[in-house]
Amino acid sequence: LADMNDPKTYGPEFYRMSFGEAIERGILVDYKIVAIGVTSEEVAGAILGRRFTGDTTADQLANNVALNKVMRKYGPKHAVTFHSSVRGAADFCERHEKLFRRTAAFHVNGRQSTSERAATIEEFRESQLAVVTNARCMTEGVDIPSIDCVYFCDPRASKIDIVQAAGRALRVTAKKKAYGYIVVPVFHTKDANLEDSIDAGVFKNLVTVVRAMADNDDRLEDEIRSVRYGLGKRQVL
Repeated sequence: LADMNDPKTYGPEFYRMSFGEAIERGILVDYKIVAIGVTSEEVAGAILGRRFTGDTTADQLANNVALNKVMRKYGPKHAVTFHSSVRGAADFCERHEKLFRRTAAFHVNGRQSTSERAATIEEFRESQLAVVTNARCMTEGVDIPSIDCVYFCDPRASKIDIVQAAGRALRVTAKKKAYGYIVVPVFHTKDANLEDSIDAGVFKNLVTVVRAMADNDDRLEDEIRSVRYGLGKRQVL
């Protein structure tokens, strides 16, 4: 496929609106990128007294714990999680139902009928506190202004996919939400040195998301530059 930025194929660019400009003009709400840290001890505490069957790993459970943690800390009510596979999205939904019963958990995928997906999304929309999991079918063509959190469980190679997915949380609502949250989980041991974790690639998914958003939002350039030259504070919440 040709690059949309190729003027020979698509002609010269007429106008470009960045995220920053759209936010300033009230077309989108502002956003926060959150790296939510989860320790092995938190995972152990979450599964105490609960049973999980199959090949569930500590990393997979940490993803569920991290989402619950960010929803409690920052207060988003409707989260969409993005996964690299349909199976992974369905498993996340099943675990979340068992771990956090106060949060309604739903799953959609391309194998479902249009009416089934629509009914599930409507139930998600009407829930007080809810999460809906998917692999790719909610990246485009979904307009649910109540979504206030997108959650990247697995690394995503495509910057376009990241930006489109993030856009789900930036829709303006009648009662304007303060922020849309773009969340990346970070799983580490309690005593791990965060600088070593960064060097080891634990933060690779976060870096990919930040770079994708920076391509569409000039406001992130200073933050990226600060981290690159050691001027910013690296913090896991």
